[in-house]
Amino acid sequence: MTSRRRLANRRASTTFSFEVGGLAYVATASRYPDGAVGEIFLSNHKSNSTADVNARDAAIACSLALQFGAVAVAERTKKDAP
Repeated sequence: MTSRRRLANRRASTTFSFEVGGLAYVATASRYPDGAVGEIFLSNHKSNSTADVNARDAAIACSLALQFGAVAVAERTKKDAP
């Protein structure tokens, strides 16, 4: 098993908002000193809704995967291509 790469207790983060399917989300991403993403927080504007709980849980799972060595890759679908 790969060991977990921990983030510093105090670190710079980037917060941004976006909308998907009419739902507003706020995301915060923290990075390691080398620039790699190591943590993601995600919330939905409808607190404690199914969408909010799923977003928060997915962000936790993603953060743990990143800290254990997974690589963040943006997937593009054919419709997203120029």
